[in-house]
Amino acid sequence: MTQDPNGARADGPHNGSMNGRLDGWKEIAAHLNRGVRTAQRWERDLGLPVRRLGTGGAEVVYAFRAELDAWVLRQSRAGLERSASTQQTDEAPAAPRRKRFWLAAAGLVLIIGALGAWALLNAPQPAESSPAGSIREPAAIEVVGNTLSALDMEHEVIWSKPFEGPLDDFDPSTDGGRSNHRRLAAIGDFRGTGHSDVILARSSDRDRRMYWFDHAGSLVRTYRIDPRVTFGREHCTSIRFSRLFTHVDSADPRAIWIAGHDLAGRFPAVLQALGPSGEVRSEYWSAGFIGAMAIVRMNGRRLVLVGSAANETGGAALAVFDGDAQGSAPAADPAYRCTGCPAGAPLHYLVFPRSRLQAELGENAQVVEVIAAPGGTIRIRVIQAGDSMLVGTAASAYYTLDTAFRIADGELSSEMGSIQRKYEAEHLVSAATRPRGNADLYPVLRWNGNSYDRINGPETR
Repeated sequence: MTQDPNGARADGPHNGSMNGRLDGWKEIAAHLNRGVRTAQRWERDLGLPVRRLGTGGAEVVYAFRAELDAWVLRQSRAGLERSASTQQTDEAPAAPRRKRFWLAAAGLVLIIGALGAWALLNAPQPAESSPAGSIREPAAIEVVGNTLSALDMEHEVIWSKPFEGPLDDFDPSTDGGRSNHRRLAAIGDFRGTGHSDVILARSSDRDRRMYWFDHAGSLVRTYRIDPRVTFGREHCTSIRFSRLFTHVDSADPRAIWIAGHDLAGRFPAVLQALGPSGEVRSEYWSAGFIGAMAIVRMNGRRLVLVGSAANETGGAALAVFDGDAQGSAPAADPAYRCTGCPAGAPLHYLVFPRSRLQAELGENAQVVEVIAAPGGTIRIRVIQAGDSMLVGTAASAYYTLDTAFRIADGELSSEMGSIQRKYEAEHLVSAATRPRGNADLYPVLRWNGNSYDRINGPETR
């Protein structure tokens, strides 16, 4: 077990600062040259890009320098614009009273003449004023009832948009609503305009659309996924959004990745990459809920890593693509192969086992975090018990992959024992599901193009 700089316990080995990573609130606050409480308030109210590994008492907080710097730059730009406007109004040098009088009179004459010319050249129509938020940038969002509001750095409302029905999937009083604020809302310059857009993807049976607003609150577009794909005999025709990934590619900060799953359950799931005009750049279908992704550059290649559940085995899957994430996941069982999906397949496809506790409960394991680690290795976190979407404790398995995506190491967190005891006391599982230590980490399955090979331990020792 390890501690973050603020004493928060991690349920896995500490990765250290790499790739510009800052671990814990103290390092994050020091980078911002602010106090810890200020950094925490910025994250809570203004969307400071802070990440979390684990939940509850096992939570580790971290951030990346580049993302923090980009966020500060956006906020500073908005603040400078407001400051310049205030200075022009409040800091103009005083003029003698007579001079001010004649300047005002001359200005009035010019204004009257301009208005007269305008009236002659244009038909009468209501005057248009700039939107209230035209020189202010969204830094956070707020949902109250059926209204979405964009807030600036001072937590003041820039614009508000009412929806036809309640935004209960973003209800801040519920765990799910707070989770959706983090997972299904994004702020950023996704169109290259120099201003921050606001994106809200609904996770509701009543509304399956993603809403895209510009910085002033005008609706840029809406989007939803209406697929026609089949996995075995399961027809997928309706998708509900489950995760929005932004700022994951340093070389293409405007890229938006959005994941969704079938309305009837968590099978199948899809991940799409959207361009600045809302066009679909790539599409990957998984036979299990998609919970994580990352883009890394390794040996001169751009690799897209997608973490998910694997319904075929009940385990958790990692798909690795060279370039775009396009196509569908492989499967030995025809019931989990896709018909109607785009052509393409992962370069590597690994399936990690679920715990015996999960198997007895009928639950899947799931990859929930993919992190670039020191030396070009990849760190994978797999949920083995509990629910990472809810406030509380979740037990995890951690795997380290080398640059060839071979298993270099694996380790279980110690939370499995406490969750096991809790579930046994509630008569949810039997003693037969008790953890066996590292024996529960294997076998890992690797797709060889036709079937799965079994990996019974680290491959690089």
